[in-house]
Amino acid sequence: MELLVSDMLSRALLLMTRRNDSQAARLLEETKRIITTISSTLVVPPTSRLPSAAGGSIIRRSTSYLSATAQTQKTLAALAQDVDAVHESCLDRALFESNSRYQAAQQAVVLRDQRAWTSKSSTERLFWLADNSLWMVSKSQQWLSC
Repeated sequence: MELLVSDMLSRALLLMTRRNDSQAARLLEETKRIITTISSTLVVPPTSRLPSAAGGSIIRRSTSYLSATAQTQKTLAALAQDVDAVHESCLDRALFESNSRYQAAQQAVVLRDQRAWTSKSSTERLFWLADNSLWMVSKSQQWLSC
């Protein structure tokens, strides 16, 4: 999903740059619909009954499946928030020109590389690690020496 959203953000950015605002908005609406559909299909796993010592049964859920489902829901919610933010800027050209163009490009790169250097958006918080920031600082020092 991350790669699909990254590609759609890049395409919407290109469409907005070419002044095809309505097509960009439609593309992002469809992307949001896909995210919502996938999110709604995630289900809680079936319960399994284990016999207990008292003769009854204990209901147990697969904790690893619940954990994975929760992480997937968190990721899909973050993707939906980013798509919504870019979609709102598609509806207002001045907002797009001022800063949303750069935000859309940054989110597309974060999703594509699955590495973030800040934690300002929900998607960036998913992929931000202290190691990434340290790597960026060391890389910037190399750029300064050139």
